[in-house]
Amino acid sequence: MAINRAPFNALVDDDGTGTTGTPWNKAQIKSVILDPTDAALVTLGGTWAAVPFNVANFWPGVTAAQVTTNCYVVIANTLIWLLQIANAPAPTPASAALPFVLPIGRPIFSNGLVGAPAFASDGGPQIQAILLPVSSTLIGAYKSAGGTWAGPVTIYFSAMIGLA
Repeated sequence: MAINRAPFNALVDDDGTGTTGTPWNKAQIKSVILDPTDAALVTLGGTWAAVPFNVANFWPGVTAAQVTTNCYVVIANTLIWLLQIANAPAPTPASAALPFVLPIGRPIFSNGLVGAPAFASDGGPQIQAILLPVSSTLIGAYKSAGGTWAGPVTIYFSAMIGLA
């Protein structure tokens, strides 16, 4: 939504004397600048949404109690997703990727997710992981140092994902 520029275009510049030009007051600034800007920003995106637990969105063995944060917001064509899983079992069979199904029904833009970081542990100290697309609706978390995941797995990420 474009901001209405008619009030701006009706303004007259002062000639430097401070006696000409269009005077402004707080009410005019609010109604001509602030209110339309607020309205334009609201249309860019929605509100944060909690994602209901679905066992099919994770690797086998993850329970609702282990998913401590799972929410997202979409702004234009960008998904911002926060996810935390605590003390989940390692994938069986052993896997290099922890799979996560996107929380919305839109696919990833080709190159919409390139190496977003995640922080994790798998029974030891915190390590860094990297999120990469597995398919158009599935991402995988891979250990930055390589290898398969052992348990218990704790992982947290906040990712910005471009959507098709």
